[in-house]
Amino acid sequence: MSYFVTKTLLAVLFVAAGLTAALSMLTLMGRPQPRPGAPSLRNAHRIAGYVFVTLLILLALMGLRHLSAKGDSLSVRGVLHWSLASLLLFVVALKLAVVRWFRQFLKFVPVMGMIVITLALAVAMLSAVFFMVTGGIANPDDGTAQTRKGPAEVVMVTAPTEASGDAAEGGRIFEKNCSNCHYSDSTDRKVAEGLAGLFARDQIEVSGAPMSAENVRAQIVDPAGGMPSFKSYLSDRQLDDVVAYLMTL
Repeated sequence: MSYFVTKTLLAVLFVAAGLTAALSMLTLMGRPQPRPGAPSLRNAHRIAGYVFVTLLILLALMGLRHLSAKGDSLSVRGVLHWSLASLLLFVVALKLAVVRWFRQFLKFVPVMGMIVITLALAVAMLSAVFFMVTGGIANPDDGTAQTRKGPAEVVMVTAPTEASGDAAEGGRIFEKNCSNCHYSDSTDRKVAEGLAGLFARDQIEVSGAPMSAENVRAQIVDPAGGMPSFKSYLSDRQLDDVVAYLMTL
């Protein structure tokens, strides 16, 4: 199972657990006395809460992995995502502290619960709306990727061929979509290999194919290894632009 699919499934369960905890709490508080089924609702609230906190920790750790690679180059959307997620973690920790050790403030717990589910939905929707708008393609700022494909169908060209794209535009596309995983000015690894001097190499590292514009393009469209595919995200012209840019490195 790919990283993207794993994170998506965890996020769906995370939202479902949060909504279950919130709805069970609202039902308990909104029903008139006596409350039939109250014990069951309390158990549902407790179990959903434990699942919610566990998934929140797992997703936060997965996000930290990406953040350590991205550094201070997050986009505005990425910064907003992390700001809301950090606030969510703080409110959850505060709510747990009140329930466990500062019970004199229990009257504020329902309000904290509503803040928690609001923040959780905001964090989830920030990514969900992006994926719906872009057709489910990976976003470099939250560390997700499309389901990995199998090995690329490599075009066996033995020498680099000239690209017809706009290298300047390709540089902008690279910065937006590729710089999360690849350095353009170094051969050091970031998440994947650095691409400085790419077309001076004998072959593409991950696939072993001879270095050529066609084979580089094939790696972007139908990649070998764990790289996400940009086939449905970049147009033919944009692919030409990216290859033209890579040839200038």
